[in-house]
Amino acid sequence: MKLPLVVPKIAKTCVPKVLPAAMDQSIRSMICKQEKNMSQTEMATLTSYFTDTFPIQQLSAGNRQLVMKWLAKRNAYEVLAKLETDYLYSASKLLKDERESPQATLQEIRLYLKALARLRRYDELDHLMSSLIKKYALTKTRDMLLLIGTVCHECCSPALGKNSSDVIEFYKRWPAWMKLLTGHADFSQKKENRYNIGTIISTINVVKKLDEQIYKVFDYLKDTHGPTLCSEFGSTLMSILNRDKDTKMIQLIWEYKHAHQLPLSSYDLTRIMQTKIVERDYKGAVNVYINNPSAHLDVKQFDYLLIALSKTYDWSALQDQFNALFGIGKLPSIEQYGIVMAALATQGELESVDQLYQQLLRRGLIPNFMVIRALLEVHFRSGDYRGCFEHFELFDKYGISPSMGTYTVMFNVYKKINDIDGALRFLRKITNTNKSMIREKHFLVLMQLCSKFTNHLIAEELFNIMQTNYDITPSASSVAVLIKVYLDSEQDMKALSLFKKFRKETENPFKNIEVFNAILPYFIKTHQIQECESLFKEMSIHCESLDAEYMRNFIRYFIDAKKDVDAAKDLLFSLIKSNRSLVDETLFERVMEKYDELENDQMIIELYRLTNEIDMPINSKILLYLMKASYRVHVIQEENLNKFLELFEQTLTSVSNGTLNITTNSIHPSIINWFVRSLSKSHLTDRAIELLNKYTNILFDDKSPDKLRFDTQFTTMRSKLVYYGECEQWDNFEDIFEDFLNRIEYLENRPSRTVRNLRMKSIFNGILTYRLRNLVARKKFEEIPKLIEYLHKHEFTITNQFLNEAVSYMFLDSRTIEEALRISNDKLIHGFNLLNKKKHLQANEYRYNRHDTSWLLAQVKKNPGKFSADMHMTWATFTDATCAIDRYLNKFSLEEKDNILRNFIEKYPYFMKSYLMKERELVKDWKQIESNHANYFKKLRDTKRTVFVSEF
Repeated sequence: MKLPLVVPKIAKTCVPKVLPAAMDQSIRSMICKQEKNMSQTEMATLTSYFTDTFPIQQLSAGNRQLVMKWLAKRNAYEVLAKLETDYLYSASKLLKDERESPQATLQEIRLYLKALARLRRYDELDHLMSSLIKKYALTKTRDMLLLIGTVCHECCSPALGKNSSDVIEFYKRWPAWMKLLTGHADFSQKKENRYNIGTIISTINVVKKLDEQIYKVFDYLKDTHGPTLCSEFGSTLMSILNRDKDTKMIQLIWEYKHAHQLPLSSYDLTRIMQTKIVERDYKGAVNVYINNPSAHLDVKQFDYLLIALSKTYDWSALQDQFNALFGIGKLPSIEQYGIVMAALATQGELESVDQLYQQLLRRGLIPNFMVIRALLEVHFRSGDYRGCFEHFELFDKYGISPSMGTYTVMFNVYKKINDIDGALRFLRKITNTNKSMIREKHFLVLMQLCSKFTNHLIAEELFNIMQTNYDITPSASSVAVLIKVYLDSEQDMKALSLFKKFRKETENPFKNIEVFNAILPYFIKTHQIQECESLFKEMSIHCESLDAEYMRNFIRYFIDAKKDVDAAKDLLFSLIKSNRSLVDETLFERVMEKYDELENDQMIIELYRLTNEIDMPINSKILLYLMKASYRVHVIQEENLNKFLELFEQTLTSVSNGTLNITTNSIHPSIINWFVRSLSKSHLTDRAIELLNKYTNILFDDKSPDKLRFDTQFTTMRSKLVYYGECEQWDNFEDIFEDFLNRIEYLENRPSRTVRNLRMKSIFNGILTYRLRNLVARKKFEEIPKLIEYLHKHEFTITNQFLNEAVSYMFLDSRTIEEALRISNDKLIHGFNLLNKKKHLQANEYRYNRHDTSWLLAQVKKNPGKFSADMHMTWATFTDATCAIDRYLNKFSLEEKDNILRNFIEKYPYFMKSYLMKERELVKDWKQIESNHANYFKKLRDTKRTVFVSEF
């Protein structure tokens, strides 16, 4: 007879809501205790009570479940396990039939499994789980998966005090359960087996900590259930680990499978190839593919093989594998074309990529994103920027959306060709069609382009609209680039102000080392030694890590501020030994640049040898300094010059073939052009043109867009002007010079030219001498003043040497003699007089005692820079000028001479003062002139100052 059930009114306890009314008071008191955990005595009492006094079988399923939950909450797992064992199992340890007792609920079974797991009674757990699966595998598959998931949680949760040994015990049993349930344990295809793999996927973080302990599981499975089940479980684990990118554990599992000759699936091979490529073990990826031909069933393996071969630069093997597809009758897919083309593009293999592109078009395939991206990349790396524009249009042609990366490539194309207007139009186009793809990195490239044009106004505008129009918050990188633009544009105070603002408003400014690196050149340039040292010290203390740019500034500091290039070299050497990661080719470049200025050729060659020893790629500037040093060493003798030219040609060929360890596939035109100019100036014009022709033949095709760009670059045109000037081929010279001026006019009239490009100021340096010779040879003396006016109007640098040379030529022609006098009077004669007086005083300093020192000499000693003249007439020019005036005056009568001199004295008083300080003995009738104006000449020569023309 069943006892009545009541619900005791006990609040805030874990007591089950349904208890026997006739329960002993001691049992009721025990149940109502507030403590969570029970003592062993209490659990024994409860076990006895629910077994003998009031068998739990007499409760309904719902009430029985409540009691079980209550026991679990009180951690009475031993009681729970005992009761469930008696309830579920027969005397023969088999699951009772439903006819023998009421059917157990799923919740009760879960509680029983939980109890066995908590008590670490894994053999009993395995027996129960296997029995349930055998009984319900076909009818209640989802319930069985739920039970396996429960066991997984109880065995593998660190929160429950479980450790690696518990995980291993679970893994020993899970494959067998899954095989009973599904017929196998290989669930490597995650999408198809998401429910099955869900019972184990939560253990991923625990698996990663097992390392080689996982081998215990494999050994057990192999010995107990055979190699097939062991291998299937390994494949499943590899699939789970791949989801979490745990390459180490994947490789451990692969090594075990391979070492014990377990069956290998195609998935295993695909996964290990992918893993080795992620780890950059490209040769390993190739080897595992070759050594496991039986697993070549996954098409992805071929893709990984192509990637691996491309990364090992094994082009012949890559070509063989790709061509093998045609041999076996399986044509490459567009995806496989994309993989191969992308790999070749990273190496600048322009010809191969173009051939593959033409091949896929002939087959009627439609290019995908990867194919177009590869075309864009390879043409960019090869310097074919026209090709970049052509292939970027393929995105529109085939209806494919460009990525942020492809936009970045195109912005870099505009940067390479120095087309700021085109870049701004491109930005506007993207804004109108795909604004969401614009990122800060695109603005960074644009602002860097502004730096090349020293256009701080456009850079400021870009910095502002990035925030207002695109909702992009500028990072430290943008601030650093804008500071650099300011410094390049000679807006030093704006750069300093921006730096101070950033430092003040940023919570931890030293996290952004690039901003400090950007402002350091200002302090170095202005020789603020103390400020430099303070910043260097702060950065070394507070910055999380230093970088190569920091070391570049340190090198600049020693060279430019401290004037100690040897200290910079020593710093470079110590960095190579102590912190190689901070060394790149630009550090060598800066040191070699200074040694090049000093013409220390042996040190330049020594530094180059060091780059070879540490396998450091060089850049174009390092190559230039090396070639200049070699040229200076070999140019002493003609036969050595021949050897140098052979060496130079070999170097060009190595660059063209890609066998020289250099950072680019092409070298800067300044390298060849420096030598063309040097040979031309050394009157070796035949050698110069020979060298130029060899360069263009080696590196360019006749119709190559690169050759056209090379021919129209300023540095190339300057070289040709020097060559034609030395050869006095004035027709060719004038053609090139006209192109030179047209190119300048084109750049000056661009819409983006809101400020003067300071980098253009010195564009005429080195060629104006030849232009003067050209005008003189053509008897176009009247063009010389126009040339000077053009240079002055457009703010180009006018050197003292050029102005002296121009004035000397203008004095030779009566049409330009007055213009020569004007320039001499306004710009040159003051410096001439100052330097001559200073030289005279210094030469005669011994004549003065310390009480009678010349005021001028004292001031010179106090501040020598104040009394130096950038523009001054040289003694040779002054001599030429006075002789030219003498000859000019001799053409006229005495009366005309008087009028001319009076006119000159009135218009050009300072120069004429110097001219008239001595008698002009070569001028006819000069004594008569002296006599007629004796008082004027006496006053002029006594006072050594200008005298009013009215006194002449």
